[in-house]
This record gives sequence, structure tokens and C-alpha cells, in this order.
Amino acid sequence: MTLQSIPAKPLTTGDIANYCHVSSVAVLKWIKAGKLKAYRTPGGHHRISLEEFRAFLEKYRMPIHEEFFHPRAVNLRHRC
Repeated sequence: MTLQSIPAKPLTTGDIANYCHVSSVAVLKWIKAGKLKAYRTPGGHHRISLEEFRAFLEKYRMPIHEEFFHPRAVNLRHRC
């Protein structure tokens, strides 16, 4: 497996809540309403791909900060 074929680390509900300036509960409501696609880990936590999150932002006309989606932004995502 090459470095380019490794998928980006998925986002947590907390990552998305920080980005959107809402609570994690609001993000869970979006997921349960089918507005934001997510999968569950074996422990029951939701994870969202960068692609799905970007599509969500575009669909709902929310601001997109390109630096957040840059491959080197992994550290920025978890510091918010």
C-alpha cells in the first residue's frame, strides 16, 4: 500500500462540531436525520469521511475553509 492510497483519517463528531461552531449533539442530529453520512465504529462512535463532510458543507451552503481539507491539516483538525 502506498502513502497515496491510505485514506485520510476520518472526522469525529467533535471535529465537525468545532468546525461548524455547534454542539456534538447537533452533529448527531444531522447524522440521524440523514443529512450527514457517517459510519459507526465497533465501539459505537460515529466517523465521517472528509469527502462526505465537504459534500455536506456544499449541499447546505456552509463555509468551506480549504486549509481544513488540506492533507497536512490533520493536526489542525484535532486542535480546534
